Amino acid sequence: MSYGITSLSEQAASAQELLALQRGHWQVESANHYRRDVSLGEDTSRIRTGHGPSNSAALNNLALALLLSQRPDDTVPNAQTYYAGNRDEALQLLLHPG
Repeated sequence: MSYGITSLSEQAASAQELLALQRGHWQVESANHYRRDVSLGEDTSRIRTGHGPSNSAALNNLALALLLSQRPDDTVPNAQTYYAGNRDEALQLLLHPG
């Protein structure tokens, strides 16, 4: 059993709606963490002190956003492989992300 706290009133959201909101939140969280942990190796990182872990996570989020903005139907490993072989295009993506 788990408990949750919300600022929504009973009229604003039923128990079923609250459950759907909670599941939706964790689905997004799980997908993002899975990509960072598995595709970018965040769990194996040895960065542990100071602002290093949060800076690393921010850079990983930026990398994922850039990769998926240009190759939304591709997997992260495939996008990484593509840009590893097309370094000029990867540099252009970093310099001109729009």
